[in-house]
Amino acid sequence: LVRLPTGSKVDADVAFPAPGEEGQMDVQVQAVADIGRGKLGLRVTGGYLLQLASSGVRRVAAPGTLLVPVSSRTEVSFDPGDELFIGITPFIRLARPLALLMGLQYRHRSEDGASYSGAAIPGVDAAILGAGTGYSAVLLSAGVNYSEIGGRAGSQARTPVDAGWFWDTVITGSGGRVTKASTVRMLVRLYAKLW
Repeated sequence: LVRLPTGSKVDADVAFPAPGEEGQMDVQVQAVADIGRGKLGLRVTGGYLLQLASSGVRRVAAPGTLLVPVSSRTEVSFDPGDELFIGITPFIRLARPLALLMGLQYRHRSEDGASYSGAAIPGVDAAILGAGTGYSAVLLSAGVNYSEIGGRAGSQARTPVDAGWFWDTVITGSGGRVTKASTVRMLVRLYAKLW
């Protein structure tokens, strides 16, 4: 998976900017394997996200600083940290396409890096932009998944459908700033033949 740098960057001229994107390209590799017999199974997932460096104008100050003066504005080369994730999710099938699942996911993010590509701010290291951004966390997840990839035997409907509802929560974290958060995700994938 390749994500193009299409987001709008944070405007360094605005004192309280809305959160923006880093404007860099990302490359992600991900793999999923289902192992099972009968109604019981295990889903193993893993992946690596490589976030490529980009440059832009930023106000250089420690994270969490409220009022950063305009004089701290300069061109910075920013390298977001890469991410690794590994998950193990046991599941039980309630019917052929429908399953309940619960599992754990480990995530690790390396610390962001930054260096001056323009005039340096005296007495301030550009690397302070990445302070506390590296972390490790373990998430607990649960959900229900419906996957009708080939259609039902003997039916005319053969349109593949993959849908699910998932709940994730951080149960432990270490390193930098780890948000103790819970999220709910809904997934619907419809497939169509191209040729």
